[in-house]
Amino acid sequence: SWWSDSNPGLQGPTVNLHAASKPLQKFLYHRQALNIIKKDQGKELDSETLETYASYFPWNFVASGTKAAILSKLAEKAELSENAEVLLDSSMLPQIVSFLGSPECTIRQSSCKLMGRLGRHKTSGSVILKLGLYTSLLPLLEYVRIARKYMVLTTISDEDPGVTAEALCALSKIAIRPTGAQTVLDAGAAQRASQFLQSPDSRIRRWSCQLVGRLSEHGCTAPRILELRPCQQLVLLLQEKDPEVVEGAVYALSRIALWPNGAKAVVDAEALGYISILFDLKELRVLKWCCECMGRIAHAGIIEPGVSEMRACRAMVRLLTYEDPKVNLKAAYALAQFAKWPECAQVIADTNVLDHDCRLFQVLDLETQKWSCKLVERLATHERSGPAILTANMQICEVLCCRYYRESYDWKQMQTHRLLEQRLHCKLASRNLELERRMISNSVVDSYNQSYRKALR
Repeated sequence: SWWSDSNPGLQGPTVNLHAASKPLQKFLYHRQALNIIKKDQGKELDSETLETYASYFPWNFVASGTKAAILSKLAEKAELSENAEVLLDSSMLPQIVSFLGSPECTIRQSSCKLMGRLGRHKTSGSVILKLGLYTSLLPLLEYVRIARKYMVLTTISDEDPGVTAEALCALSKIAIRPTGAQTVLDAGAAQRASQFLQSPDSRIRRWSCQLVGRLSEHGCTAPRILELRPCQQLVLLLQEKDPEVVEGAVYALSRIALWPNGAKAVVDAEALGYISILFDLKELRVLKWCCECMGRIAHAGIIEPGVSEMRACRAMVRLLTYEDPKVNLKAAYALAQFAKWPECAQVIADTNVLDHDCRLFQVLDLETQKWSCKLVERLATHERSGPAILTANMQICEVLCCRYYRESYDWKQMQTHRLLEQRLHCKLASRNLELERRMISNSVVDSYNQSYRKALR
């Protein structure tokens, strides 16, 4: 190689072996890096492995695909807060930030993903905010612009929209906590995210919804989002075929509905009719946020139940049978809110909700039990739906008493004590019981003692 390169005037066929070997060199380094990544699978990140990964970054003869693969692996590792802290303690952070300005789209995209994973954790997220590293993400929001011409949305940049999507994703993760949300808002990202709801790229629309939702759920940033009036555009996104975009849109609406004026904005945008139709889907994450959004609006008390609300109530009763605890919780919460109205309570009772509700008392977490109890109490207070409670009195009483006894739940906080006393006419006797976690007292149903002991065994 030295002889060939030192004799450029030599007659006959010659070749620059250095130049010829570069593609092979990139291939070999890429294969070596992938082998290291494979061996590192399932292990916690340590300083030695981090040094090995960092050794690939400074060199031009390492392919951009190799660097992007390493950054993606680090992003995967940074899902755990312990690994994120190892990354912060290393000297790699400035290098990661510099990659956000790389001319290679794959490197920018992977480094955005890594920044987002670091930003979601409390410790590493506070470091990113303190050092102002999030500002390196903001220029990436300019890579894809929206142009309106003859009412048609078109892209007027040849940059990869995946980079913008990952930048929005990273900012949405930084905005998980109020301090991060306020910082992202002050940087002007909210205005851009609102504009990107109209992007022709589905990934950008999805993560714009997520960022709008994150900024809407904090009291310090929600007013600014409401000023941008994103509800109309979010309702349009509910009609899309991409389930991830639909999920992002209904999530954002559910966060906006946390606030009374936000709930009114969602209702004014005529979102409830479209959300009630979404209950026909089988996407669990979409269903979860549909229940949350409907429950928040019902809690605000700004609607009169109509056809869409009745349809939603019937659908949410069916969701109580799903084998997903998060969907069960949101459905129980929403139904408890709608059961305030006699019309909705009647619809809920007519769907045999108690068959499902008793199952929730027995197998799921205390938060779900709380809203199930609230649902039973509200059904019992209405004249028309109350008799449905009486038909299942024995089962409800046994399940409630045994469950609360077993779970050390405070009887005074039980939402259905009025049901037991007034509607079931149970004979109550005071008794103090020492439990493993805490003391519960008052209102132990004497006539069902034998039923409890049998259930506890």
